[in-house]
Amino acid sequence: MKKGLGFLLLFWTISLHGTTYQLMELPALGATSNASVAYGMNDSSGLPGSPDYEYVAGASGSGGGQRAIRWTVSTSGVVAVLDVGLLSPYTWGVAYDVNDAGHVVGSMGNRQAFIWRSETTPQLQAIPATAPARCLTAYAINDNDKVVGFYSKAVQGSSVLYPGWAFGWTPTGSLQLYDGFVRTSLGSTARAVGDGGLVAGSAEVQTTGGVIAAMQAYTWSPTATLIGAFAGEDGSGSAMAYGINNNGEVVGDSEGTAFLWDGVALIGLGSGTARDINIFGEIVGFAPKAGGGTYAFFKAPSGIQQDLNTLTTFPPGSGWQLSEAHAINDRGWIAGIGSRLVNGVRVTKGFVLFP
Repeated sequence: MKKGLGFLLLFWTISLHGTTYQLMELPALGATSNASVAYGMNDSSGLPGSPDYEYVAGASGSGGGQRAIRWTVSTSGVVAVLDVGLLSPYTWGVAYDVNDAGHVVGSMGNRQAFIWRSETTPQLQAIPATAPARCLTAYAINDNDKVVGFYSKAVQGSSVLYPGWAFGWTPTGSLQLYDGFVRTSLGSTARAVGDGGLVAGSAEVQTTGGVIAAMQAYTWSPTATLIGAFAGEDGSGSAMAYGINNNGEVVGDSEGTAFLWDGVALIGLGSGTARDINIFGEIVGFAPKAGGGTYAFFKAPSGIQQDLNTLTTFPPGSGWQLSEAHAINDRGWIAGIGSRLVNGVRVTKGFVLFP
């Protein structure tokens, strides 16, 4: 029990690629049986002088009661749990990423991208766009406060929002839109940004004969570079880039296969989705398992996908399953989503793995 928090912290030791790790449950707001999920984490290196804690972004609760959360965690436990609040008129929110300054980004009700910063008044602010356009979701933020995500224009008199474009924004700059080589209804979306400003995501692309359109992986800096995709059944292929490190390496998935883009070519990593990569080339994500569902995986630069569940010794009766790994920082800490049994009922729980 962490003094002053009143939250139950659950730890288990695992053996992972020769290193011993602990699994720490990220507590939900309120009762310990509530759901929690973790999507992003800051990239602190753990070098001398760095803080001995990290930030994790995600959400607590489910459905219309979900709240955007920032956890502050250390190897000793959860230091603090911050509810970033709500923007009117939205009733729920989710946080997708957080940087080394603790600045949080995400979406309110899937309708409004936000940024939370402790130094501003108010601390929680909408990421602006010229009406009727709106920045719907902020997926990532770098250590220079560059935010990227998904932007759309509202159709007059309709709840439908289209077309969608990838955006980049900084608090002291202007909104920038990123697209592919062709502007049609497919649009684009940005999912990751490095500290140097390189943006990764997906955008439309013309394929065979210019007839078939598909969403394929791109980077922008700020002009578009097509990463591409593995060939699909129709020959076109689709792909999405989800993670980027400060070496410019990009990970994602294409046609059911996790990939690494090393700046030259797509490299297949096995089935599933790669969600993040750190400065050392360590990759995390999730892949389908027999009988349905997914398992969280880790991949070292020279290794193969490793199912985190097969490397974990869980307490009898806990029922822990690690289903998705979403973030890995330069310290090697991993954040993701799993579940465990609470009074015989399976409950979704965010987790952090650390050495």
